[in-house]
Amino acid sequence: MDNLKNVVDIVAYAVALASVVVKLTATPKDDLVLAKVVNFLKLLSLNKDDK
Repeated sequence: MDNLKNVVDIVAYAVALASVVVKLTATPKDDLVLAKVVNFLKLLSLNKDDK
């Protein structure tokens, strides 16, 4: 279970870092890539809240 926690932590930190980078850049292309990644992660999530 420790490995799973580590993987989840790494993914969360990577998405957080990518979010900061996307907000700092002016191009919309990276926004679309991050949106696709976040949507994929939402698809995998156990929390199915549509807010």
